[in-house]
Amino acid sequence: HLAYIKNPTLPEFDSNGNVVGATEIDFIVISMFGIHVLEVKNYGANKNQEQKLTISRDGQWQRIGAPQENVTNQNDLHIAAVEGVLFGSKQLKDVAPVKLLTTPVFVIPNENVEIANYSAEHVVRVGLLYDTLVHDVRKTRQVVLENDEITKIIGVLKEALEENREFQYFLPNEAFLSDAYELERRYNIAQYIYEQREQIY
Repeated sequence: HLAYIKNPTLPEFDSNGNVVGATEIDFIVISMFGIHVLEVKNYGANKNQEQKLTISRDGQWQRIGAPQENVTNQNDLHIAAVEGVLFGSKQLKDVAPVKLLTTPVFVIPNENVEIANYSAEHVVRVGLLYDTLVHDVRKTRQVVLENDEITKIIGVLKEALEENREFQYFLPNEAFLSDAYELERRYNIAQYIYEQREQIY
C-alpha cells in the first residue's frame, strides 16, 4: 500500500544527533517504492509573470524573475529530520538501514515556470509525480519496503510528530493532487499578506 503524511512537524537534529528544534515538511510518502519527502514549491504563482527555474549540476537553484531561497539546504534539513527519527528507532532495528534512506522530490505545480534541471535532483510537475515515485521499482523490479515495514515506519513517524496529524491511505487519485494545490493556495495567501504587510499593518 501507499500512504502519505501531510504537513508533519518532526524534530530537527544537529550533527551530533541532538534535537535542536523542529521542522515542518510538506509531505512524507511511504510505500513499496520507498520513503520520499516531497517539497512543493509555489513558483510562478503570478500567472502573468513567466519564470525560468534552473538547477545546476551541483544542486544550486537559480530563478529568473524572482528572488531564490536555498531550496537544497532546506530540504536537506527535512531529510535529516525523517532519517534521524527512523535510524534512532528501536522498533526499526530489524529493518535494513538502506531501506530507511529517504529520497527528496521537488514538485513545481505551476505550468508557467520553465524548468531546466541539470542536477540529479528529482524536480517534477504534478503530472509526473507518481512516475517519479515508482521509477526505481520499475527499473529494478524489486520492492523496497514490504507491507509490515511500511506499517512499522508509519507508526514510528506518527509517534515522533510534535502535533497530531491525519494519516491517510490512498490509491493514487485526485485527492493527492488536491492536497498539493491546497498547499499552493495557502502559500499564495501567506505570500500576499507578506507583500502587503505595510498597507495592512
